Amino acid sequence: GYEDAAKLPHADGVIISFGKSGRTWLRVLISRYFAHKHGLAEGALMEFDEFHRANEAIPILFFTHDNYLKDYLGHDRKFDIYGKSRIVLMVRDPRDTAVSQYFQWKHRIRQRKKIINNYPLGDVELHDFITGADAGIPKIIEFMNAWAEDLERFPNLLLVKYEDLRANTPQELGRVLRFLGQSPTDTELEDCATFASVDNM
Repeated sequence: GYEDAAKLPHADGVIISFGKSGRTWLRVLISRYFAHKHGLAEGALMEFDEFHRANEAIPILFFTHDNYLKDYLGHDRKFDIYGKSRIVLMVRDPRDTAVSQYFQWKHRIRQRKKIINNYPLGDVELHDFITGADAGIPKIIEFMNAWAEDLERFPNLLLVKYEDLRANTPQELGRVLRFLGQSPTDTELEDCATFASVDNM
């Protein structure tokens, strides 16, 4: 939370989603656009400001699951935390998110991250995980509702649906990049979509 609080004021844009909603895929798409356009290393992946340090024409982007700042700040009032930021909020069907989260939890999350995020520590079956309040659909809906309550107050917020990005990647990526102040060409958007395709990744 301390690290996130230090980054937020310096970010030109914030990319937010609940875990397993496609944010890493969007990060690959955005990274490809800037790396290819500005001659950075093939396959370079944005973390925070390293692209900007390589070329000041590239914005600083803060990628977050919005899960640690509230612990550091002592509250979870979305507008108070992010109201001054340019935000891309990515959402996904909670059912699909929960199932993806289950397999992440079961096979890839380290024990310390389970503790930090208050995820189940013992063996839990799929049904119990995705219906449970600690990591399943109820928690995802709580996250989405917390954003929905304040959505109209944000002066600079773009809502992106994972399903729309899957259905038409170049079009939706174009919306995101233009929102971030870019002017991508159709050729650049198609290149990003091909680069970040499931087969290529």
